[in-house]
Amino acid sequence: DLSSYEAINIRNEDFHRIKEIINDKALSGFNVTIPHKERIIPYLDEIDEQSKTVGAVNTVKIVDGKWIGYNTDGIGYVTGLRQVYPDLEDAYILILGAGGASKGLANELKKFVRPKLTVANRSMDRFESWQLEVNKISLQEAEAALSEFDIIINTTPVGMNQNKEVIINLDNLDSHTLVSDIVYVPFKTPILE
Repeated sequence: DLSSYEAINIRNEDFHRIKEIINDKALSGFNVTIPHKERIIPYLDEIDEQSKTVGAVNTVKIVDGKWIGYNTDGIGYVTGLRQVYPDLEDAYILILGAGGASKGLANELKKFVRPKLTVANRSMDRFESWQLEVNKISLQEAEAALSEFDIIINTTPVGMNQNKEVIINLDNLDSHTLVSDIVYVPFKTPILE
């Protein structure tokens, strides 16, 4: 069994050809990243309960030509977070961003920290597709309340692909606050610096 893992960049304007592009490569599965986590759903034959709840998919398994979508963003992240922050149940958490990764993360975190979970986004319109019950605030409101949070998690693409934009000023951050970023390339994003 020969397996490999490679990046396949699919532009927004080519996304309608996703099945053709992937099937030509004869893959057994693939990961889905920003900005396609919600866009992929109509192309799938089936999705798991987590994906249905959050409306986003980050992993697709291909079985006998059938595309099955999963959302592992939340469980993967929270498993790691609990290793460095074992008292998660007592934490006040702020998630920056309201996209597909944020939804997966919020859904998993809600199992531990409800009602102490807040999601902040630049545009409040982005929350219209949210079915999850969480505190929803603007980035400006989040910036003003930074000292209230124990954990801040960036789920926006800021920091990825040379994007150096500053979405929130962390100057008022308490020294005890854990700041995390789901972007893993580069290793140290602007929000972590």
